[in-house]
Amino acid sequence: MLLWSGLRHRSNLTLVTIDRWTLAEELWSFGEDALYLRPLQMSDAEMIRVWVLAGRIYMRGTARSSGEAAALAAVATLEHRRRPLARTRRRPQVQRPRFRTSREERQRDVLRIEESENFPAVWR
Repeated sequence: MLLWSGLRHRSNLTLVTIDRWTLAEELWSFGEDALYLRPLQMSDAEMIRVWVLAGRIYMRGTARSSGEAAALAAVATLEHRRRPLARTRRRPQVQRPRFRTSREERQRDVLRIEESENFPAVWR
């Protein structure tokens, strides 16, 4: 279950917002062991790139969920190339790493990014 994510629509554009800790959990869930901690160090601009690309991926129907779309977008952003995720199905949630961040902290991070100058004007 994604702790803080959302879909936003504007005309024919979709944005998948996800906090960096949930993105790390999604990457781990899809077997991206070498990448899963990298979202914790991503810049706000990189996070926005993930959100925009995840929206495109999700709307094209190449991902079954917004979490999978975000993981695919993160891989493409971090590796500068698109590729399938290491796993097609998520690992069991009971084994998922947990970060000591509250739902409120995750929400604040997303809102802070949305209020930054890097955030596209079309989404304000």
